[in-house]
Amino acid sequence: MHFSTLSGSFAIMLAGAKLASAHGVFVDAYGDADPSIRGYGLGYGHDTERKGTWLFPHQKDVPVFSNKIVHNKWWKNYTPDGCGVCVDSVAGWYQKNRPEMWDPKITSEKARWAFLHQVSPSPDAFIQAKAGVEYLNWLEKTKKTRLNRANGETLNTGIPKVTAGGSLNVMNYQINLDGAGPFKCKISFHGDSKNWTRGLTVTKNCPGDGKSLFWPGIQKPCWFTIAMPSDMDCTGSYGVKNICMVRCENNADNGPFGGCIPVEQIKPVAKPVVSKKPVQVTVVHTLRPTVAPPKVVFVTKDHFVTIIKDDKTVTSVVTKDSTVTITQVIRPPPQTTVEIKYEEVVVGEIDYGPAYKPDPKKDDAKKPIPNKGGPANKKPTKEEIKAAMGGEDYESGVASQLENESINDNDKSNLQAANKNKHPINSYYKRKLRARSGQGSPAI
Repeated sequence: MHFSTLSGSFAIMLAGAKLASAHGVFVDAYGDADPSIRGYGLGYGHDTERKGTWLFPHQKDVPVFSNKIVHNKWWKNYTPDGCGVCVDSVAGWYQKNRPEMWDPKITSEKARWAFLHQVSPSPDAFIQAKAGVEYLNWLEKTKKTRLNRANGETLNTGIPKVTAGGSLNVMNYQINLDGAGPFKCKISFHGDSKNWTRGLTVTKNCPGDGKSLFWPGIQKPCWFTIAMPSDMDCTGSYGVKNICMVRCENNADNGPFGGCIPVEQIKPVAKPVVSKKPVQVTVVHTLRPTVAPPKVVFVTKDHFVTIIKDDKTVTSVVTKDSTVTITQVIRPPPQTTVEIKYEEVVVGEIDYGPAYKPDPKKDDAKKPIPNKGGPANKKPTKEEIKAAMGGEDYESGVASQLENESINDNDKSNLQAANKNKHPINSYYKRKLRARSGQGSPAI
């Protein structure tokens, strides 16, 4: 997927000791916020052939967390940061920067593959997180689909969507013996592959022993589930915001193997909402005046009479003795009361966006993986054991232990197919990738 000029067009041959390369690949991943969007481990190539256990063509896109692709437990340098290195990433770097290493005229059978078991010559030869996330985002925006060759499903490709306190489900395809679980994971809130925030809890893991060996899982997928932190705050930006990076790895002596899975956090958004809220208000009431009963008064000449009408005052001089009727208006002071009224106020409410309704049909991690081939009641042949080990060396006793294991018809069929799918020893593609033994390792 990432190096289209290489896909299906190269093979790897190792001279001398049988050394280890990566044996498990994350072919599918989705989050709790939207299981219809399916990501993968960075470095993954959707067109890589999965029916087989050998370095080529079945492992060319699989990350190993070391500074060289091919190594063993005594000859490796674990890399706690980054997203690993794979055959595709290193071969792509050589194709671009050391074209002499790709000369199709190199045909000597004594030649060795220098670029495989030397220290990666440049940081650019490692799996690039930025390019991988941006490519996943482009696939999502353009609504691309892919075929998952591990189980034959067609998937909508994109960056997995997760929520704080939610979960991430990852499918590991176990290529050969030590590509099993259990997996341990960590997360970077910054969205890069260097500044790891903390370790994560794996709530459902893939089976495997302390060295991630698991015979029944060879050539089969396995789902594992990772709990996202409740205080998760993804701040990475790769053309899309709110990106975190999750890295998972197993315990293989010849590894560790695993990968980085970018995730997009779906965050709640506060929006203003108008609602009615009860409040106390002071209300002033003006009381109506009262009118006293009319009163007859006798006035004498030369006295004054004051008449008030409509808030106007008029003074009159009495010119002769007479009788007048007085009407008195009493005006009380205003009255103050406290009342409860309802008024509109603006408050903040949380909007989680369109609510996702769980669909059991899409939640693949909770579905049991069919056990094909019936009961495990058959012994493996030496050729089948060789295929299970991918043609590599393990500690003494592993092969003899496998001789005592039981497998079913489907396992035997897969391992027999793996032997047939091993790339021819003297192919054009191997000659194209072969480096002259006299060239030595490039400068680092």
